[in-house]
Amino acid sequence: MNTLFFITLAFACVYGAPSGNEIICQPGSQSTLDCNTCICSADGTKFSCTTMKCSTTKYFNEDGTLKKPGDVAHNPLLRNKRDKQVCTPGSSFNVDCNKCTCAADGSAAACTRRLCLKKREITPEVETHVRSTKSWGPAYIQGTSCTPGEQFSSECNTCVCDPDGQSAGCTLMLCV
Repeated sequence: MNTLFFITLAFACVYGAPSGNEIICQPGSQSTLDCNTCICSADGTKFSCTTMKCSTTKYFNEDGTLKKPGDVAHNPLLRNKRDKQVCTPGSSFNVDCNKCTCAADGSAAACTRRLCLKKREITPEVETHVRSTKSWGPAYIQGTSCTPGEQFSSECNTCVCDPDGQSAGCTLMLCV
């Protein structure tokens, strides 16, 4: 087996790669360059490497040896430190039509992600034209009494009267 390897190596040194370029690596082998991974080409004449931006910060193991870049990147305990407050801890506030709640340490807020539509000015002429070309039902006004369990239309939405007959639940589709 060793003889075959040396014959192949001697052949490659004399004749080079089929492309005529010098063989610089073991075909298919993998190596690391800074924080990037490189793979040798099938003919051994070139490397293809990832092009990630490597951190200049050095991280050390407890024994003082330098950590490998992959050890740092895949450490689940390593987190970015947030050093400034963005909101009052525990507070709630609105952003457009969304409600947000501030984290206990004030470093972040969790918000709903509703689509906020801006109200448009509609002239009476446009409203009359739109209503005359659409087959919408009349607009339901919350608090208006209705027949319990009844299903009806409110503009382009569907409503169902509550059991008490004092209000209704309606879909909230945008009517255009």
